[in-house]
Amino acid sequence: MAKKSEKVSIKKSKVIKKKDKVESSNKREIVSITFLVLGVLLTYGMISTSEVGTAFNLNFGKASQLIKIVYSFTFGKYFGYIIPAIFILLSWMIFRKRTLFIIVKTIFVIMFLGSLLSTLSYIYRYSLDDFSDQAVWEYAGFLGSFMGKPLTNYIGVFPSVIIVVAVILISSMLLFKFSFYRISIILLTPIIVPVNIIMRLFRKILSLKEGKDSNFDYTFNKNSYLIESESEDEIKSLKEEDLEIEKDNDTLFIEKDLEKPLDDIKKTDDNSMEDCSSDITINKKVEEKEEFLKNMKDSALNYVTPPVALLKDQPKISNSENESQFRENAKLLEEKLQEFSVDASVVQINPGPVITQYEIKLAKGVKISKVNSLEKDLAMNLRAKSVRIVAPIPGKDTVGIEIPNKKPSIVSIKSIINSEKYINHKSKLKISLGKTITGENYILDLKKTPHLLIAGATGSGKSVCINGIIMSILYTTTPEEVQFCMIDPKKVELSLYSELINHHLLKIDGIDEAVVTKPEDALRLLESLVDEMERRYEILKDSGTRNLEEYNDCIDSGDLTYNPSNGDKFEKIPYIVCIVDEYGDLMMTSGKAVEDPICRLAQMARAVGIHMVLATQRPSVKVVTGIIKANFPTRIAFRVMSQIDSRTILDQKGAESLLGKGDMLIIPPGDADTIRLQNALVETKEVNEVVKFIKNQKLNFNRIKIKAKPKAEEFDPNDLSMRGDSSNLDEYYEEAKNLVITHQMASVSMLQRALSIGYARAGKIIDQLERNGVVGPHVGSKSREVLKSE
Repeated sequence: MAKKSEKVSIKKSKVIKKKDKVESSNKREIVSITFLVLGVLLTYGMISTSEVGTAFNLNFGKASQLIKIVYSFTFGKYFGYIIPAIFILLSWMIFRKRTLFIIVKTIFVIMFLGSLLSTLSYIYRYSLDDFSDQAVWEYAGFLGSFMGKPLTNYIGVFPSVIIVVAVILISSMLLFKFSFYRISIILLTPIIVPVNIIMRLFRKILSLKEGKDSNFDYTFNKNSYLIESESEDEIKSLKEEDLEIEKDNDTLFIEKDLEKPLDDIKKTDDNSMEDCSSDITINKKVEEKEEFLKNMKDSALNYVTPPVALLKDQPKISNSENESQFRENAKLLEEKLQEFSVDASVVQINPGPVITQYEIKLAKGVKISKVNSLEKDLAMNLRAKSVRIVAPIPGKDTVGIEIPNKKPSIVSIKSIINSEKYINHKSKLKISLGKTITGENYILDLKKTPHLLIAGATGSGKSVCINGIIMSILYTTTPEEVQFCMIDPKKVELSLYSELINHHLLKIDGIDEAVVTKPEDALRLLESLVDEMERRYEILKDSGTRNLEEYNDCIDSGDLTYNPSNGDKFEKIPYIVCIVDEYGDLMMTSGKAVEDPICRLAQMARAVGIHMVLATQRPSVKVVTGIIKANFPTRIAFRVMSQIDSRTILDQKGAESLLGKGDMLIIPPGDADTIRLQNALVETKEVNEVVKFIKNQKLNFNRIKIKAKPKAEEFDPNDLSMRGDSSNLDEYYEEAKNLVITHQMASVSMLQRALSIGYARAGKIIDQLERNGVVGPHVGSKSREVLKSE
């Protein structure tokens, strides 16, 4: 019964809310209609009292006298029509749900302009010496005579006209957002073109006489009416669009058709000042200079890197198709913000390949928190899939509102690999990650990262990003320089690269798979990388170098030849990039056993050239632990399902508002602020072509040898190195053995507490107990089985 009563009360409350909404809407419409009727009646009454009304026998009865009193006490006979216009405008603004602030401001501005116009009417009647009370009240009204009388008495007619006209022009510029400079340019266009032609002919004649080259480069001089334009097409475009486009590097200054003025005044290069309150700066997408990435040939290795022709070209989408939409969105955005009582103006637009960022400047007294809460409201009102708000933009006094483009462009990996920025980058581990919101190529150096953590829901672009990382390195390095080891529990994402086992894939003795798919083999692989890291540190110690890059450079220069400790020849060591897909699945099956070697590699492996890339589609706190986050400062987030997941991977919200399909946020090395990118698209066909090209090259080079740790079932009782003889056993071994057998439980944490030793030492004792058959192998998060009893 209680539940039924609750349901009934909920339904009643909903019905009451609906009724309240309907009643408030009805009241608003009634007020709107009332103002409209008053406006129409006042208009008819004023026409009936004029000569036109007399000619057409229009009669408003005794109310005509009331009408005369209305315009006599306001703007006079000529400009009294402003009063009914205000009533009609009020009706429209109330109907459109405009805020009280906008309504009051609009009425005040109109009345101010009306009083200035009636002042001009007063000055005109004063100049005709028609200064009777009847003339003043009839033609200028109370407001006109109130402002005009002191002006004419103190400074005369002509100065008064100049002052009033100047105030009217300035007020109109602020209200309607137009520039007299631009209007003058458009009006003078018919004069400019002939003058340009004459000037060109004149200079050409002079150059021929003086024997100089007649090729001139004319530039637009915005401070002169004699404009030497770059082309006559620009002049024509001014006519067509009724605005001025100024080309300054990569920026378009386009006249803004918005309601809110700006207080910004920008300085031009020639120290002239220009009122930019009517301009929105639309940054053009950066067009990166493209070069052709040449195939790198290693004559000693007889290896050639893949040609760029194997990759697909980026389909070109004209940005001009979206420019009108940018301006419409800017105007609509300001209107919607006003509806939510946020006074702000769009000051800059940054178009990107998939999203466009609108920079807004908040009015004084508006809190950022008020804007932050409007993401979903703006998305609904702008009919966008999602809206992301960056408040504030780092290093600026503006707030960024990122809205998806209706015509998104595709970012191909070829466009980035062929770019001048990528080609001139010196790092061996450079990654073509994608493009920023301004269209600039973003190159990530894995050596500076030094490890990468990637998270994103299914279909968000995580696997494509991993392919982009691998392909970027394959295009610029040889197998002698970089080796990959790959872990793919799903068995389908990275299997395409298994054919590179004789080239870029690292061979590990004891593991049969080229791309590791079994959790137990993945653990052995990671533990083997820890051993390889320690071996490399010993080599760096003997060579007297601090990192792998310095070590390899010394070998190339001949400064290092033989190891003084053992007499072996120093050889170049390749970088190792370990890629782990579905890291969350490994954590669920192996837990702490997988996390420990990963953390050790993340903490120490950078200097010896071992870098890790972890990817997961479940960025929960059980997968992305605090230790992992501390050792992976560079993180990438694609679209995730909730704000909690976003905070888990990025320590801030935002990833839940991404669009998917390669839309991503990255925390770059050494920075806490995120950067939004569109990830480069890599198709499966492109991967197959590149792998096939590399596979067909027969190579013979010195590969590094890494031996995997043996499995528990591979125990050999005759192998003392595996079994652990009495000289190799830990001093606490017997005591640990008795503890395990007595309690019938074996864990590293138990030995730590009972023997007061460290985690690493306790782990080694457990390994020795396993090799000697006291305990069983590690099985996920369960305790090890004790195989012996008292």
